[in-house]
Amino acid sequence: MEYKINTSTNIVRDSDSDMGYLVTPNAERVLSNIEENVSRGQKAFNLVGSFGTGKSSFLLALEKSLLLTQNYFSSRFNGKAKVVKLVGEYRSLTESLNEEFEIEDDLDGNQKLFDAIYQEYETVKNKGGALFIILDEFGKHLEYAVQNDTSKEVYFLQKLAEFVNAEDRDIVLITSIHQNILSYSNSLSKNQRDEWKKVQGRFHELPFNEPIEQLLFLVGKASKSAKKNDIQTLRLAEKHNLFSSINPNSKSLESSLYPLSFVSGYVLASALQRYGQNERSLFTFLNSIYFSQVKDKKARFELKDLYDYLFQHFYSFLVDKGNPDFNKWSAIKIALERSENIVEINRDVSEAFLKSLGLLSTFAKAGAALNESFFTSYLSYAFSKKEIKDTLNILEKDKIIRYSKFDDSFKLFEGTDLDIERAISEAENKIDEIDVLKKLNTHFTFPARIAKAETYKKGTPRLFKFELTNGPYKETPENNIDGFINLIFSEKSLSEKEMSDASTTDLPILFGYFTNTSEIAATLNEIEKTEEVLRNIEDQKDRVAIRELNAIINSNKNLLEHYVMDSLYTSKVSWFENGKNIEIKSGREFNKILSRISERVYPTAPILHSELINRHKTSGSISSARKNYWSALVNHNTEEDLGFPESKWPAEKTIYYSLLKKTGIHRLESNNWELGQPSREDFQPLWQASLDFLDKCKIERKSILDFQKQLSKAPLKLKQGVIDFWIPTFLFIKRGDFALYNDNGFVPYINEDILYMMTRNPKEYMIKSFVLNDLRLKLFNKYRNFLNQDSLNELDKNSFIESIRPLLVFYKNLNVYSQRTRTISDGAIRLRDAIQKAVDPEETFFEKLPASLGYSLNELSNNDKLFEDYIIDFQNRIEEIKNSFEQLLSRIELFLCKEILGSEMSFEAYALKLKNRYSGVKVETPDIVYHPRRVKATIAGRTKVTHPRRAKVDHF
Repeated sequence: MEYKINTSTNIVRDSDSDMGYLVTPNAERVLSNIEENVSRGQKAFNLVGSFGTGKSSFLLALEKSLLLTQNYFSSRFNGKAKVVKLVGEYRSLTESLNEEFEIEDDLDGNQKLFDAIYQEYETVKNKGGALFIILDEFGKHLEYAVQNDTSKEVYFLQKLAEFVNAEDRDIVLITSIHQNILSYSNSLSKNQRDEWKKVQGRFHELPFNEPIEQLLFLVGKASKSAKKNDIQTLRLAEKHNLFSSINPNSKSLESSLYPLSFVSGYVLASALQRYGQNERSLFTFLNSIYFSQVKDKKARFELKDLYDYLFQHFYSFLVDKGNPDFNKWSAIKIALERSENIVEINRDVSEAFLKSLGLLSTFAKAGAALNESFFTSYLSYAFSKKEIKDTLNILEKDKIIRYSKFDDSFKLFEGTDLDIERAISEAENKIDEIDVLKKLNTHFTFPARIAKAETYKKGTPRLFKFELTNGPYKETPENNIDGFINLIFSEKSLSEKEMSDASTTDLPILFGYFTNTSEIAATLNEIEKTEEVLRNIEDQKDRVAIRELNAIINSNKNLLEHYVMDSLYTSKVSWFENGKNIEIKSGREFNKILSRISERVYPTAPILHSELINRHKTSGSISSARKNYWSALVNHNTEEDLGFPESKWPAEKTIYYSLLKKTGIHRLESNNWELGQPSREDFQPLWQASLDFLDKCKIERKSILDFQKQLSKAPLKLKQGVIDFWIPTFLFIKRGDFALYNDNGFVPYINEDILYMMTRNPKEYMIKSFVLNDLRLKLFNKYRNFLNQDSLNELDKNSFIESIRPLLVFYKNLNVYSQRTRTISDGAIRLRDAIQKAVDPEETFFEKLPASLGYSLNELSNNDKLFEDYIIDFQNRIEEIKNSFEQLLSRIELFLCKEILGSEMSFEAYALKLKNRYSGVKVETPDIVYHPRRVKATIAGRTKVTHPRRAKVDHF
């Protein structure tokens, strides 16, 4: 097939043209992706690619294949499809589609339009075909939508995408744009952008950017030359590490590129990607008079020729300071001008060399060796080795170029009075000894790595932090870090056995021992020396020297990155994990090891796919969701879905489903919704760990902070976001099994406010679990019998509260005298104080009350008679406290009768005697004015008082 060079394609205008489309692997991949997604129900697509990448040509070739007018692609819809195509305009998409489908006066909701589209689909439906709607230059409609009634336009796009994505039809919508949909909405408000996000989510995005290899492939296919390259530059490019993407297919490609070589072709494709419009600019070049003249002369087209072409056709851009490569192009121009002033130089060799060096310095990858060996081979198509070497020596002597031994490359050089190489060498004596670790940490920022497989499997993001040391590192990860990648840089050689022994640990650590530490140290030393020279000349304002020194520093930094980062998956790093020397050849294998370590160290972590809470720090928006969740948990735990509306999905409901509903913690039992032990197997270890913590709280009080620490360690190591929800939830479920305390003492009831404060101030809340055995239950039931309460088979917080409340009420109802008197027995005083100071219900019943009467729980457990004696003693002391006021009244009455009146008598009798006795006392006497009045007044109202003894004490 003859391949035609098209600089621009219009899918409507060029419908009947014989386009001679060249199918590339990238185009086949895109179509394969479309067909695979269509089979899964996704039928709205965006082709996203830069200008000139061939999107329009691909769409036109696809149409011709579907309609069988030409055979470019193989598709299951070929011969069974109908194609509707439009080229985008700055107008409403609705208007364009209405015009295409001849719709007038459409109904609300665009019903006529959608009916018309479906009718078109029905013409191919019966033969298993599909309707393809192709919208090229879709971005113009989006630009219109941003500026004109954006809500209406975006809503239509949503409906259109949903219409074609329906399961009962094969309607495929393919659009092409230069950037993703959301990028068009940058000028809109947040709420409007959120609507555009919905649109973007309904389209499957397909990148459409041809890689450099594909552009070279197109050059080879489009070339009509029968002559093959006689000089092979591919091997030269491989040897000197020029380009990143050399693969086995490149060898078969090289022979078809003539008059370009592999090197000039690769740089051409790179330049057109960077400065032009990819395929469009490439085909413009291939169709240019300039290139035609080269072919007519049957001459080679190498880097010097490419420089001339680029400088001529992209001149205005290359000399503009907005060009990111402006300084490099300027350096080439200056070097060429300076070389022209050298009398003895071979100008042809000099020009070819400087242009080639300049382009390769711009487009070859970092680490390319642009040295004498390369240029004597590469330029040998036109010049002898002696001519090339002599020219290089002259250029170097005149300081137009310089050789950098650090990256084994020539550099364009403007010239300076500073002898850079000598100055760097002499700086050796001015710098201190290099601290490799300290310097590496200043040069590299190692982002934490995620163990992707384990994170995907369980939902918990497992983060591994890099630690650079000179020996094996053994620390336990805390907070958001779940493991370490220990990079070891030791100038002392470590044997495999030493590393194996050092790496034998239960900790989640992957050890990487660098065997090239001496190279790394040497490179750091070169950086330090060059920076020392730079510091010393900064005041001299030698612009060229400063720029060159910075270039040397950057070159060494790139070399350092190569020694460190590029060595991770090579033989220069020996990896060890839990005592085993393991081989890691790629980032994928590296990540698998991290996931394996996570699985080994955190085997009991539950599966919880909830990005809202399964993270170390939750977003600020979760705060309101947390409060709503606690409220629902406390107030609606007997309702389905905690009472959340069925049709709405706020964040708190999503959290409830992940944490409680899907785990079986909140479930329907005998027609009642209740909270309990999870039914899902992966949540059992977390439940058991939580129960174990409550068991520890039987021995002593522990803070919720202790609970958090337990769950944040292996083998669970929950993220803080999960802990903040799990602990209050679990404690609410088990609220009857422990007593809760804060700074104000015992917390009798747990409500949503308490649950919320637990997460805000965990260290202020303490837990004390109840210890249950036969003796405690027996003793507790004795208390309950005394309080006229039913016996129980088990203890919980509610029963403690129920039983201690009468004792607290008993104390509160005592009058001031009974609360304070010391005239009762010591045992009664201690018992009263124990009741008055009661804080912990369990401690009060089983420790404080027995101790107040001289008993201990251990003694009571071994002696049944002593146990009965204690209960009787307890009852007697309570009666003593209760009757203490009556006893006071009796003592007062006895004193009056015997000591004042001389004999015992009834109240009425001694009241009358006292009245008569004091009747002669004058009330005006200041010292006794109060008492006679009280005697007369009280006795006068004696018969109205319902409690005779209280009347007596009021009286006296």
